[in-house]
Amino acid sequence: MPTAPLELWTQIRQRFDAGSPPADSRWRVDRTDREIYALRSQLNLPEAGKFLMAGTIGSGKSTELLHLAEARKLRNLVVHFDLYQHLQEVISDPAALATLDPWELIALIGLAVCRAASALPQGLTTIPVAEFEDAWRALLPEDEARKLKIGELLKTLTVTASMLADGGAVLATLASVGGALDWKIRIGRRKKSAVDQDPKVRRLVNAVVAIIEAAAAVDRGRPVLFLLDGLDRLGNEHEERARILLVKSTLWRRLPCHMVMLAPFALRHSPLFADVDAGLQPLTFLNERVLDEETPDDPSRLGPGIRFFRDLFAARVADLAEPGALLTDELLVRFAWHSGGRARDFVTFIHQAAGFAYLAEAPAITEDMVDKAIDKRRRILGTGLYQPDYELLKQVRRAPHAPLPRHPSVDVMLKTARLLPYRNDPEWFFPHPLLLRYLDRK
Repeated sequence: MPTAPLELWTQIRQRFDAGSPPADSRWRVDRTDREIYALRSQLNLPEAGKFLMAGTIGSGKSTELLHLAEARKLRNLVVHFDLYQHLQEVISDPAALATLDPWELIALIGLAVCRAASALPQGLTTIPVAEFEDAWRALLPEDEARKLKIGELLKTLTVTASMLADGGAVLATLASVGGALDWKIRIGRRKKSAVDQDPKVRRLVNAVVAIIEAAAAVDRGRPVLFLLDGLDRLGNEHEERARILLVKSTLWRRLPCHMVMLAPFALRHSPLFADVDAGLQPLTFLNERVLDEETPDDPSRLGPGIRFFRDLFAARVADLAEPGALLTDELLVRFAWHSGGRARDFVTFIHQAAGFAYLAEAPAITEDMVDKAIDKRRRILGTGLYQPDYELLKQVRRAPHAPLPRHPSVDVMLKTARLLPYRNDPEWFFPHPLLLRYLDRK
């Protein structure tokens, strides 16, 4: 265990980085949401189940996908692919997500499975890559078709995949090859879309089906579980694209694998969610209920979700020091309650407070450091709110269990975490606890 305060707080800041899911599986803990456990059970069924997980940004969905990958690594050939990260870091066009066609998404899924299969003992020798390449080329303009080379594109992909080794299984991140970030074909932004019924699209789907089946056969017959991150980045203004990708298209039915895909939470409160193709089962992923359901304003009354944050902090510092020696339970609960049950905010609190402790070379996070971290986040969250926004938040605060009002700011408040959803039957909503001080002003 590190003893020097600077080394200690440096490691804690690295482990509480809100910009990326925790790298070490020991740092992931179970959520309190029983719907997640139901999902894990359904993945044991023999048929290929496909799930659409809608949740707010920052609630911990990406971490949960990796947690699911860890839980399934022995039963499945797991392939985790972050589509948004790929569009942002490799293609340098994250906005292309809003113009993506269903067949393009199927092609990227096929490419990600090939990337995972390339790390298996037999590599790509039994994977029908040539037909996949030809089928993809047939859907491209001539100038792009000439540039398409699966072998080169594979080098640009980063995926996390499960590998069998010595009777066990590990999750391995297969990173893009340095200097290979030259993506030469367009993704999205096409003037004319190829429909699902197009023979060329059907040929591409058949090629991806063959790749998935071959990958499973190479990996000792383990069925593929594909975890697709990034679709939750589709904004509320792109509801039509969500409809095209997730409701209108039926290409998903053909893929012989389990799938879990992330979706924007706004879709949860759209009629589209009820119309999702039967091949996709919708479910929601909500914030931990750290607030008391009957008295959510009262920080002395706690909800059951507090336990998750106690477990999360303890898991990430267990090999460094006794959790209570770094942060008392009273102060930890303050962070958890003020996070509103939003995992990203809690992690950000710890990261910032550890920075204050580093600068002070202190042995523990103090109450003053907690206050400063909470106030810093409060000022950021309170930026850009206008009177109508405050009136909406006050209305929800007065009646948290009532249906959300029809208000032009509802979707924005949900997307930017000013308004938080909580599990119950039905769901209920409450303003982010950090904003309560502003709402109390006359």
